[in-house]
This record gives sequence, C-alpha cells and structure tokens, in this order.
Amino acid sequence: MRRRAFIQVLVNTAIANVTTSYLWFALTFWVYIETRSVLATGIIGGAYMLFVSIFAMVFGTIVDRHRKHTVMVGSSLVSAAAFLAAAGCTCGTRSPRC
Repeated sequence: MRRRAFIQVLVNTAIANVTTSYLWFALTFWVYIETRSVLATGIIGGAYMLFVSIFAMVFGTIVDRHRKHTVMVGSSLVSAAAFLAAAGCTCGTRSPRC
C-alpha cells in the first residue's frame, strides 16, 4: 500500500513539474514574441530561476517542519485560489472566452 501511495505522489509531482515548466516556457516565449527583446526574455528566464532557487529553500523548510499532508493540502488550495484569481482577471479583459 505504501508503494502505491508513493507512486501516486511521484506521478502527481511529475505532472505538476511538467505543467509548470510548460507554463514558464510559454510565458518566456510570449514575452519574446511580444517584445522581440532578448533582454526581456532573459529577465523572465532569470526571474524564474531566481524564484525557484529562493522558494525551494523557503518551502522546503515549511515541509520539513509541518505535517506533509497538511502542507500538500494547503499548497493545493493556494494553487487553486491563484488559478481562479487569474481566471477572474482575464474575464474582465477582451478575452473571447468570457
């Protein structure tokens, strides 16, 4: 049973990491298309690496000090709230989806 739970967490983490990487790649590519500036593209890429390195230490400490299940549920709730807020922000613009 523990092996099955490990595999589920592993697959979930892999999917989350792949989708996050695609998101940042898309953002970086979009910035380049909009600005045609290699400098702006580099700043976005550098900001991503900076955020990953800083927040890895911060969130790693949180995970080490608290129950893993509680941190995972909290992380999922914060992510869902962020996605809903982002979707709400795009509905007020010229987006054809809203």
